[in-house]
Amino acid sequence: MSLATTPNQFTDQLGYLIASLTSSYTVNIASANTWTIMGNGLTEISTYNTDVYRDKMMLSIAGIWKIDVSFTVNGATNDDLQFCLKYGDSAYQHPVIWNAKGGNNWNINYSMIIKTEIQNETIYFYMKNETATNNPVFFNGIFSAIKLTYNIFGG
Repeated sequence: MSLATTPNQFTDQLGYLIASLTSSYTVNIASANTWTIMGNGLTEISTYNTDVYRDKMMLSIAGIWKIDVSFTVNGATNDDLQFCLKYGDSAYQHPVIWNAKGGNNWNINYSMIIKTEIQNETIYFYMKNETATNNPVFFNGIFSAIKLTYNIFGG
């Protein structure tokens, strides 16, 4: 590779985000087996080339990102629940699925590597209750995004 085609090593392509759920909140499930946006609750802890809004994360640089989510949920007794993310024009990404046996506290972990083609890609988080319309309650969660590599196709 010639020096003329080598990417500029001084271009800042770092990006990361850490956000938390600082208080519990209920996701109001509109109807059974329908994806519902999680709503608000995210609070920024630390960000660089990213931003946090109460119901979404924005990734300011195109590239490959690792998204990690860990939270506690209860309620929706004995219902089958799903959690996933969606960004841009993509479909709902593959969900994590669990049964809320007894309405106990359940710790849910979700990890996904995504490739964004544009700057300022917005990540939304969704819930689905397959079996009923009981509302789950979320609390004590960490949401993070780490930029793994520069997207040579999108800037």
